[in-house]
Amino acid sequence: MTETTQTYQLTGYNPTPSTATAMIRSFDKPERMKRALKGLVTFWAAAIGSIFIPVAHFLLVPSFALYGAYTFFERLGAQQVAVAVEGTCPDCGKPQKLETGGRWHVPRNVACRYCQRALKIS
Repeated sequence: MTETTQTYQLTGYNPTPSTATAMIRSFDKPERMKRALKGLVTFWAAAIGSIFIPVAHFLLVPSFALYGAYTFFERLGAQQVAVAVEGTCPDCGKPQKLETGGRWHVPRNVACRYCQRALKIS
């Protein structure tokens, strides 16, 4: 697992772009497999534990089982994940942490927490 910090351009409605700094964690194949299995085991354990909840187990067990499989394949394919992304909104000028869950890819659309305008990391 390696972590790198990269700088990207953050654009919005304002013609003058700002910058966003992203800390990106990269995984090699064995680390991705370990991470994927951990996610699968977590949700399947929740599925097994929810067997004992009356009535709700009809929905919880299949949901946790399916979400575990989804998590497994999602994490298996995620070579890079953003740990933290910070930038200043080019429209309102406020510095903030940007929400970027899941796999890291550029370009990426995000929203400003303060002015709610659409921003693009490129």
